[in-house]
Amino acid sequence: NDAGGELFIGIKNNPREISGLEHDQLDTIENQISNIVNDQCAPTVLPEITFIKENGKHVIRVSFIKTNYASQLELQLELQQELQHELRHELEHESMYTQILLIVKEKTSSKKEISTALGQKSISSQLNKINNKLLDDYLIERTIPNKPSSSKQQYKITQRGIVFLQLLKNKKA
Repeated sequence: NDAGGELFIGIKNNPREISGLEHDQLDTIENQISNIVNDQCAPTVLPEITFIKENGKHVIRVSFIKTNYASQLELQLELQQELQHELRHELEHESMYTQILLIVKEKTSSKKEISTALGQKSISSQLNKINNKLLDDYLIERTIPNKPSSSKQQYKITQRGIVFLQLLKNKKA
């Protein structure tokens, strides 16, 4: 179904009422949704996942935006041309460039969280350099774009980032 739509998690069907989700489950459920959508949907779609709190109860809204298969193919071709050097390099051996993308694909993360996931004791200059390159390539984006140095800054994958990973996966297969 490429028409788009919304899915609500934490709402009973009959009668239609908010049952709610436990606050400490929200991140786990978000990751599960992302993994299921990524593994089961072709072409790749990027749902918008929103947390809603209503009357003290937590609900997750998953919005699927209508996709255009032709524009998806155009984006893949555009990325292949623009980032052919990075694709070639990553096919030879996976570097921190891809590792960071995979980390933020699974979970929106701060630099400290990315650093920890990479097994680093602290945020390295190499991590900063590659993070900036991913931002410049529009493969990741800041969650607080107007405050790049905010202590609450996190990074998430973009549609281009998902397509880049899909291209890598397809070329490796």
